[in-house]
Amino acid sequence: MGKTFRLIHIYVSLFFLPLALFYALSGVLFLCGFNQDSGAEKKSFYIDSPFVAEKIPTEIKDFLEKNNLRLPSSFEGKSAKGGGVMFGTPSYSVTAKQKGNGISVETTERSVIGLAMLLHKGKAKWYFDLLAYGFALALVILYISGLIIANLSKIKNKAWASVFAGVIAMIVLGYLSVI
Repeated sequence: MGKTFRLIHIYVSLFFLPLALFYALSGVLFLCGFNQDSGAEKKSFYIDSPFVAEKIPTEIKDFLEKNNLRLPSSFEGKSAKGGGVMFGTPSYSVTAKQKGNGISVETTERSVIGLAMLLHKGKAKWYFDLLAYGFALALVILYISGLIIANLSKIKNKAWASVFAGVIAMIVLGYLSVI
């Protein structure tokens, strides 16, 4: 039984090792102040035309083409943060919002760090989220199998003392962080 848990522990942890390193690195970057717009190239424009929702995709496409600007991969609009409509993907998007009597247009081309922040926070397409949910489940499996392995070994008491110390550290530092 101990050998089975060791094998589960080894293979699950090795499969998710790249994702664990990704989350560790992107989490540190986030704590250091990086976000989805870090390193992004943004350009703002104004179209002196009324904001008519039905005409926006055509109007934005025409504007981008006339000004030799990159077109988004899709003109299927999604609600934009702060109002308006967004076209494209997390890596390159065009946002149109009503501004006065016209249309405010912003293009955003995100950097690798910005895209990592979006993936870390689950703000991109759902594909990567599948790995994130799998990773969360894997962490539970890894810790349970690790506790079983430790419980079957000679370090059982030290292992449980370490768990207890981790619980105390989490409670004390969590409390000190929020008061």
